[in-house]
Amino acid sequence: MYGPHLILEGYDSPKRKLNSVGYIYRTLDEFPALIGMTKIMPPHVQKHLTPGNPSWGVSGFVIIAESHIAIHTYPELGFFALDVFSCKDFDVEKAVKFCVKRFGLTRYDHKLLNRGEDYPKDIEESGRIVCGDRRKFRKSSPAAV
Repeated sequence: MYGPHLILEGYDSPKRKLNSVGYIYRTLDEFPALIGMTKIMPPHVQKHLTPGNPSWGVSGFVIIAESHIAIHTYPELGFFALDVFSCKDFDVEKAVKFCVKRFGLTRYDHKLLNRGEDYPKDIEESGRIVCGDRRKFRKSSPAAV
């Protein structure tokens, strides 16, 4: 497996938290260390569309050595969507609890996907997969008949 991908959707968060570029920046700046990740650049955060538009909000991401963390907020709806994608395991429960507390959530949903089910983590496993695929191809190839 390549790694876990946490998808978190937060509802009923206070507008003042979701519409603040500074608050989202600080959240993304603190979050990687909390879950044992390595931030390799400062977060990038900006508003999109015009306040008052139901779809306006703040979006941001931070690149981590292990992949990335991204968030999109919709202050008028009290909603945000957050992704944590990593090539190494992390404490999902700790990540969710951090967001629930940080955004004052009364309701949230989350899913955890295992990305890259066939992705090998070592070169020996890679070789076995490639050789196995080649054998399968040779057996099914019309030229091999």
